[in-house]
Amino acid sequence: MRLVLVFVALISLAAPTHAQMRDNRDPQLNCNNGDRDLARSCEIRETTSGPSPTLEVSPTHNGAIIVKGWAQNSILVRARVEAWAESDAGARALASQVIVETTGGRIRATGPVFDPAPANASDRRGWSVGFEIFAPWNTSLKAASHNGGMQVSDMRGSIDLQTHNGGVRLVRVAGDVTCDSHNGAIQVELEGNTFDGRQISLSTYNGGVTVSAPASYSASIETKTSRGGLQSDFPVTVRGRIDEGTTNFDIGAGGPPIKITTHNGGIRLKKN
Repeated sequence: MRLVLVFVALISLAAPTHAQMRDNRDPQLNCNNGDRDLARSCEIRETTSGPSPTLEVSPTHNGAIIVKGWAQNSILVRARVEAWAESDAGARALASQVIVETTGGRIRATGPVFDPAPANASDRRGWSVGFEIFAPWNTSLKAASHNGGMQVSDMRGSIDLQTHNGGVRLVRVAGDVTCDSHNGAIQVELEGNTFDGRQISLSTYNGGVTVSAPASYSASIETKTSRGGLQSDFPVTVRGRIDEGTTNFDIGAGGPPIKITTHNGGIRLKKN
């Protein structure tokens, strides 16, 4: 019995700790929200592959990206392929031309390219692809979206996100996080007592940033705003030189830095 207890203790010490990470299993992407005035085709395509140290999601075409960490040693990609046209047959034909690729840790969707100013102005055909991806917690992630929001939860690798015309929500992330949003807000929800990783770097142009954390949270905060203010539920004691729109201060006992830069957007530090 004594040997068994020692063995179990050694196993627990060797295993990575993911106390704050949740094992996400529930899919949420579906085809229920069709509200276009054109004929519509929508389908969910699923692909499962082995783990990859890095996951790279190419810019989506008018679709959101959702990435969730889980305890499985595999990657599940759920792609919602939607197409619209004047007729049901036209929408189905258009959807059949959309290709979703999920090999080698690279995920992307390609499809027909339309003239932005067609001779026939009544041609209102189009398509979009949104992704819902389940990946192991430690997977590094690089993703970009165009005309679509992004949500990442329970991931702890290197995280690099870029959005254009879409907001970002980060929940229970760790590691080394960089997020750049153009025309979209960023919302970060943290748990625990301090950030488990190197840093969080957030930047927006035409969008605000909200970071929520427990009242007992500790971090070093660096902010820079242009045409936007700072509102904090945490006490702010500024250290060093004070420049216009720039602050550096600790909350709690300090810790890994949370760097926030906004242009035309405010910053909110919120207790949750």
